[in-house]
Amino acid sequence: MEAILHALDQLIEVHRALLEWSERKKDAIVHNRVEELTQITNKESRLAKRLEELEAERVEAVNAYMRSKNMYVTAAISISTLIRFVVRMEDKQALTERQQELVRLIEELKRANDTNRQLIQQSLAFINYSLDLLVGPDDDAVYHHPQQQQTYQPNRMFDRKA
Repeated sequence: MEAILHALDQLIEVHRALLEWSERKKDAIVHNRVEELTQITNKESRLAKRLEELEAERVEAVNAYMRSKNMYVTAAISISTLIRFVVRMEDKQALTERQQELVRLIEELKRANDTNRQLIQQSLAFINYSLDLLVGPDDDAVYHHPQQQQTYQPNRMFDRKA
C-alpha cells in the first residue's frame, strides 16, 4: 500500500507542477514571449513523460498489492476499483483523498490548457488578420484563363508564398 500511496503522491506533485507551468505558459502567451513559451513547452513535455513513468509505477504497485492479497488481475486497476478491494479504513481514506486531489488537479489543468489553447488560437487569428492587411487578398483564388499571360505585379509589401 505504501508504494501505491507514494506513486499517487508523486503523480499529484507532477500534476501540480504542470498546473504551475500552464500558468506561466498563459503569461508567456499573453505577453508574446515566444522563447519562454518554447522553454515551457519543453518542460511540460518532460513532465508528461514523467507522468507516464509514474503511472506505470502506480499500475505495478497496484498489481503487486493485489498479488499480495492473492488476487490476480490482467488489466490496470483504477483507484476507484482499488478502493473497493482495500479492507483497512485508513488505507481507503488515504486512497480516496489522493484520488480526489488528482481529479481536482486534472480538472484544473484541463481548464488551464483550454484557456491557453483559446489564447493561442486568438493570437494566430490576429496574426493572420494582420498579414492579410499587409499582404492584401490572395490573387491565387481568382480564376485566370490559361491562355492569358500572367505577369507578376510587385504591389504588395510581402510575397505570401515566400
